[in-house]
Amino acid sequence: MPINKALLLIILALPLAIACGDDGNGDEDGTADATPDTTDTAGETAADPVDDSVECMYPEVDCDGVCIDTDEDHENCGACGNACDSSEVCNRGTCASTCGDGLTDCGGACVDLHYDTDHCGECDRACPVGQNCGYDVCTSETCAPGEVYCFGHCTSLSSDINNCGECGTFCDIDLEMCQEGECVDAG
Repeated sequence: MPINKALLLIILALPLAIACGDDGNGDEDGTADATPDTTDTAGETAADPVDDSVECMYPEVDCDGVCIDTDEDHENCGACGNACDSSEVCNRGTCASTCGDGLTDCGGACVDLHYDTDHCGECDRACPVGQNCGYDVCTSETCAPGEVYCFGHCTSLSSDINNCGECGTFCDIDLEMCQEGECVDAG
């Protein structure tokens, strides 16, 4: 089930906002009174047991604990932390001066308004949580985890030769297969 990116960011930021209050050291400014001891009894530095990674559904990747679609994110274009210049857009993972065919510039992100749940039919018109965007209209048809709504049905962009990497990207049926969202030689 796709999650509205703005809602996801709010959900992920809430624990950080709460953590900025009292840190348990008796002071309210969140600073520690002394550097904590991170050595074990043998005098070696203890490993941090916290795992900050998150599981993201394709095509999103983990960028510092937040799932980001690097194909369209202006601040993480093509890779985490790779920000485009203010005069550029993120066009399919590459900073460019304009969006490619069939894509629209929505705040520096090149998106397909027909199927993007955050920009369904027009920029910044997000579908409610649990709905998909199909042909510019939010629909309540839900897809299984890891699938997206393309052309009236749910599919996996990581393996569908008719929707490889994004809706409507076709692999050559005789020569290629779709692997991790890329058309690759089947031979």
